[in-house]
Amino acid sequence: MKDYLYKLATDQKNDWLAKSIKLDLRCASFVYGWLADCAKAVTKPTHLSRKVISVGNITWGGTGKTPLLEFLITVLKDRGIKPVVLTRGYKASKDLNGQNDETKLLKQAHPDVPVLAGSDRVANAVEYLKSNSCDVFLLDDGFQHWKLSRDLDIVVINAINPFGNRALIPRGILREPVRSLKRAGIIVLSKVDQANPAELENLIQEIRSSNPDSLIVKAVHRPVSFWDIKNRKDVPLQDLKGKEAVSFSSIGDPGSFLKLVLRLGVHLNDNISFLDHHLYIQGDIDRIDQMCKATNSPYLITTTKDAVKLPGVMSHFDKGLSVLALKVKLEILEKEEEFLKKILSVMNV
Repeated sequence: MKDYLYKLATDQKNDWLAKSIKLDLRCASFVYGWLADCAKAVTKPTHLSRKVISVGNITWGGTGKTPLLEFLITVLKDRGIKPVVLTRGYKASKDLNGQNDETKLLKQAHPDVPVLAGSDRVANAVEYLKSNSCDVFLLDDGFQHWKLSRDLDIVVINAINPFGNRALIPRGILREPVRSLKRAGIIVLSKVDQANPAELENLIQEIRSSNPDSLIVKAVHRPVSFWDIKNRKDVPLQDLKGKEAVSFSSIGDPGSFLKLVLRLGVHLNDNISFLDHHLYIQGDIDRIDQMCKATNSPYLITTTKDAVKLPGVMSHFDKGLSVLALKVKLEILEKEEEFLKKILSVMNV
C-alpha cells in the first residue's frame, strides 16, 4: 500500500483508477497542510542552553541530508566544536539495535559523536545535558520540528527533482509549500551535477523570490571508493570500470545513485529499488541473487545507507558474489567559504 501511494504521489501511476484516487489525495493534501499550519501556530518552541542547527528539507526524502550531516560533523570536530545529533530515528529496527539506517550510518562514520534517537528530541536533549556537555545540537530532519527553537535552519533541496509535482503530501512529496523556504538561513542544492543547467538557474531564481537573503550553495555527492562488505575493505573505484554488475537500494532518490554508478563505467545489467528505509529479508536477497545469476553479474552494488542493514542477511547472498557499497562524500562546489563562515558565526567562532 505504501509503495502504491508513493507512486501516486510521484505520478508513476496514471491509469484511470490512479487518476480517481488522486482527486481524493488532493483533498487529503489540503487537510494535511491545514493541520500542519495549526500545529505550527499552537506550538511554543523550547529554547535549549546550547546552539541548535537544523538540517532538513521540504520534501519526502531523497535530498541527500545524511551526507550533509556527516560533512557538518567533520567541519565542527575539526575546529574543536563538540556536536550531538538529535534525530527522530524513523523506522528504527531491532535488527539494527533499535536504530534506523541513517542513525547507524552516522554512528559508523563518527563513532565519537553521540546520536540521540527518539520522537521527543527536546526531552532527549534536556536529559543529555543533565550529565553531559556539548557545544551544539544538530537537529536531523528538523525543518518541520516546531517544538525546538534553532539558531540556524539549513534546507537541502534535490536539484534534480526539487519539488515533485508541487502538491503537498499525500498527493505530492512536499511537506510544506515552497514559500516556507523563507525561514531557511542556508539552502543547499544537492546533486547539481545531474541537473539541467537551465532548470537549475530557474530553481535558484524561484528560491530567491521566496528568500532573497538566504545563502544558496551548490553541492554534489562525490564517489570516494567501494566498500567490500564481506571482506571489510576499500576497493578503488577504477577496479569496477567495465565490470558486470547488478545494483539495489532503498533510498529516496534511487535514480541519482544509478547515475553515479554508471558514470564510474560499471556495466549495470539490472537494478532493483525498494522504498526508502526498507528492511531486507531473505526473500529480497533471494530475488537479488536471481537477478545476478540471470545476468551473469559477479558484482552487486548498493549504497552505504543500505549496507548498514545487511549484516543480518549477508549469509543469504551467493558466496561467489562481491557485495559492494558505494561510498560518497558531499562536496560544496561554490561558496564553501561563505557556508563555513555562516556555520561558525552561529558558534561565535
